Amino acid sequence: MNIVIISGSHRRYSKSLETSLYIKKTIEDEHDVTIFDLSELHIPLWNEGFWEETDEWLFWKDISSKLSNATAIILVTPEWGGMVPPALKNFLLLCGRDELGHKPGLIVSISASKGGTNPVHELRSTGYKNNHICFIPDHIIIRDLDESKSPQECLSLERLQHHLHMLFSYAISLKEIRKDLRIMSPEFKYGES
Repeated sequence: MNIVIISGSHRRYSKSLETSLYIKKTIEDEHDVTIFDLSELHIPLWNEGFWEETDEWLFWKDISSKLSNATAIILVTPEWGGMVPPALKNFLLLCGRDELGHKPGLIVSISASKGGTNPVHELRSTGYKNNHICFIPDHIIIRDLDESKSPQECLSLERLQHHLHMLFSYAISLKEIRKDLRIMSPEFKYGES
């Protein structure tokens, strides 16, 4: 399978990136894995030039191609003030059904303390709208992941493997759904909330 992990923090050397690398290391022997590190990509805020394919947005073709070829998506998000970082929300605004439509998504939320639930709720309530990503029922919340700890210390390998197995099972099943031309119809490409 071709897995894309999106490290949703725009802070350099973040725990989101460290967690993304840990997940990649866990699965890269069996799957092709690409990490999009939003701290490195420096994606501009969405504007109408995106639809008009102005020079500012030419870089998106490579990202779009990699997402379009993905079988499943893993979103790794920190909790900033109880919310998803703006870079990750902006990224999801840029994605359409061609990139993420009817592909399974696993949410991995990170908190330096006892939080972590708010980003899960936020992504589930608005993160899917126009891109039609299908967040699987389970998610991962990594708590107490502060600067002194590693993801391996705060997340059991068994739990991670369980959730990844679920993600991969959904990926196999949803592949058939994406072949349905009625489901992928451009006539109704924008969702409703």
